[in-house]
Amino acid sequence: MRGFGVYLACTFGLTISAWGTLVFLQPTLSYGMPEFMVLYAVGGLGPTIAAYVAVLATSPYASVREFHHSVFQLHTPVRWHIVTVSLPIALVLTSAGIAMALHPGSLRPLLAKPWYSFIAYFFGMVAGGGLEEIGWRGVAQPELEKRFQLPTAALIVGSLWSVWHLPLFALPGVSQYGMNFPAFAAAILGDAMILAWLRSSTGSISHCIMFHASSNAAWMLVFGGQSNRIHAAALSSAAVHIIVGTFLVTMGQRGVAKTRLTQTAGSR
Repeated sequence: MRGFGVYLACTFGLTISAWGTLVFLQPTLSYGMPEFMVLYAVGGLGPTIAAYVAVLATSPYASVREFHHSVFQLHTPVRWHIVTVSLPIALVLTSAGIAMALHPGSLRPLLAKPWYSFIAYFFGMVAGGGLEEIGWRGVAQPELEKRFQLPTAALIVGSLWSVWHLPLFALPGVSQYGMNFPAFAAAILGDAMILAWLRSSTGSISHCIMFHASSNAAWMLVFGGQSNRIHAAALSSAAVHIIVGTFLVTMGQRGVAKTRLTQTAGSR
């Protein structure tokens, strides 16, 4: 658990230093200004940088190389690549459908972007969010699983992950500004459970990076920059992610328990 402590201190230290400075300097610095964007990027890279600091501080060099290899490990069956990219799209479309059913016409003006915009959004979101997974799912999740079961570890990571985003809710111009934080935090908890299941099933941090990027890209494609004004979308997204996340992480825990039982039987 020492690695978890190092990771957490470094992540929050870097991010709060950068994003806290932006909050403190409002409105002197505003979104789009070079100084704002540099600090914004540094804060967003906090989990990525902290992951390598934690691994370097707690592991021999060989383990660092092994960790780095796992980040870019994509040698998994094709079905997992399909699930990784398509599941977030399905979650966003389901959330949009529920929101439109509850408030007909509320999202129609936002659904005008061409579908192929998703490709550009996806690659942009690998850097603009996906790389967080190197820390949250690459270090924090496995460290907590040394002490807790998969679902509990996922909920702890999800809680910390949601709080980590908190300064963004005070920064005009970023996507979280003006959003409903409880609904956002609930959706993050759901995502944390889904990502814990994905990492447990594939053993790959790269799949978590792609899931995160696909989720952000689909959200941008469907809701655009106006999603913070649509309360129904935030609430439906939270409900959908919690339901799906709970189901998948429960399945994942059963798979872990079954694997451990098989290993124990085989060692006798």
